[in-house]
Amino acid sequence: MFENFIFDYGNVLIDYNFDEMLKPYFNENEDHDKLSAILFDRIYWDALDSGEITETDVCKLIKDRVPEGIYDNCCKVLNNWYCHTPAKQEMWKLVSDLKHSGKGIYLLSNISKTFAEKHSEVKELADLFKNFDGCVFSATAGLVKPQKEIFELILNKYDLNAKNTLFIDDNENNINAAKELGINTFLFKDNTEELKTLIFK
Repeated sequence: MFENFIFDYGNVLIDYNFDEMLKPYFNENEDHDKLSAILFDRIYWDALDSGEITETDVCKLIKDRVPEGIYDNCCKVLNNWYCHTPAKQEMWKLVSDLKHSGKGIYLLSNISKTFAEKHSEVKELADLFKNFDGCVFSATAGLVKPQKEIFELILNKYDLNAKNTLFIDDNENNINAAKELGINTFLFKDNTEELKTLIFK
């Protein structure tokens, strides 16, 4: 039924787990909730996703929001967050299985320029991304989901037919935007078995 699959990244292929991102740089005595609220503030991350700023810029912006003694480690978190994102192993296996079955595998993610440029430096991510026939990253595209233009971009760039393409994402707004363009969709909420049933029925 489906010849092509477009996967989201965060919370579909990996867990955005703030504690895991903080753990290498801060011990349990630090207030992780408070740090997360600052370091992963949507004010910054929306701008990262759109490509307006980089993680280096965020480091400058948070300087007055964190104690001087932990500032350097805060910047390490921001510059290395993508190295500490636990894989959803069943989904990685699904990507690999689909690739080996001859299906087209693509990625469409709201994500920063730093990730787009450096993810391949992490061996596990490099291995995962070998499965993709193409990727569209919001920050480098200058578009973000759920803008319809970013969906049109990936369809046109890789000559995908919406009717035989399945888009998998954890955000309902993104799902609805894809539906409007005739793309088949699956709202992912760690329901991997349900997804497999849809794909292999």
